[in-house]
Amino acid sequence: MTLQGMKLVQTAERRRCLRFGLDRCTSVTAAAGGRSYDCQVIDLSLSGLKLRFAGAPPAAERIVLRHPTAGKLAAVQVWRAGNDLGLAFGTPERALEHLLQCISLILNPEDPKIAQTA
Repeated sequence: MTLQGMKLVQTAERRRCLRFGLDRCTSVTAAAGGRSYDCQVIDLSLSGLKLRFAGAPPAAERIVLRHPTAGKLAAVQVWRAGNDLGLAFGTPERALEHLLQCISLILNPEDPKIAQTA
């Protein structure tokens, strides 16, 4: 898949980074408090993302996201509403690596393990 084949929708912005809604399901695993949670990325920017959980999201402030292509992304919870969480990424030490991780979330939407169990 290429960026040309991916439809990104710029959402209303009041943030410092442009935020893009994804037009299809992108699964990640959120780890917090010694537990793992399957969730979906709803929108994404270089500074953070919005996640949707099937049930109650974790209450922990610090969350580590895992994706088979993007790898691990550390984030901090900044808001919650129902089953949705807003997370802010920490300042990455290697900006190019962080950019590539965000692109991987867009280009590789399905975690094969999650897709097989659905």
